[in-house]
Amino acid sequence: MNKENLNILVTGANGYIGKGFSDFLDSKGIHYRKVTRIQRLLQKEMSFRDWSSTCSENICIYLADPAFLREDDYDLYESAIKRFDKAIECTRNLFVYISSSKVYLDKSKGTYSENDAKSSILLYQKLKNRNEDKLISFLNKKYLILRIPSYVDKEPKPNTLFNKIVNSNKTGNLQLSNDYSFSYEFLFSSDFFKIILQLIKIKKISNEIFNISSSKRVNIMDLLNPNFRYISCPKPYTLLDNRKLLSYVKINFKIPKY
Repeated sequence: MNKENLNILVTGANGYIGKGFSDFLDSKGIHYRKVTRIQRLLQKEMSFRDWSSTCSENICIYLADPAFLREDDYDLYESAIKRFDKAIECTRNLFVYISSSKVYLDKSKGTYSENDAKSSILLYQKLKNRNEDKLISFLNKKYLILRIPSYVDKEPKPNTLFNKIVNSNKTGNLQLSNDYSFSYEFLFSSDFFKIILQLIKIKKISNEIFNISSSKRVNIMDLLNPNFRYISCPKPYTLLDNRKLLSYVKINFKIPKY
């Protein structure tokens, strides 16, 4: 099978989402290169040091931020921003930054649009906001900033809330000990990856910020088989507004069901 070459580099390719995106590109027959912290003896991989030593004409999908920061993780924060700045400098093509819905200032109701107020109270918020602002400050740089929900997954990870729901439904033994009657915003990674491809294939799109979201709430307890009896009292959850995204791409979002 002839592989489509979109000149894609996946930085942070050994991270959870990075691995999933690499598998997705493989399944679509799309040629790409992985950029990782330490190069292994694999044809598709190159180290971040080797890549950043020269300027690249490839599209950079930047997934190299830490997934979580403790409030005292200043060394990790500093190394993350140095790595990010270096990646921007050595990318001559489109730079796609995967940001987070956590950049927004909390609000009690409504939806988050791309122009809503942001918060840097937490160190992780500070990192994402700082990197967004840094990328935008490069006047001649083509970029896309994609803000995604907290939960992006192919399937529930072991020992997580969603994994316990799946196991409860499979075994018939309820594995939840508390009331989880709150709404959550869930984005299947396969939908997320399809959107990335659609956006980068639209050559005229650049210097834009998108909320990548189904804009639908999923009540956690509603994912349980109805055979389990519970009282559901959903708590409010502010959603990302995806109207701007849907003016550019076509996607039928999958929503978790029991």
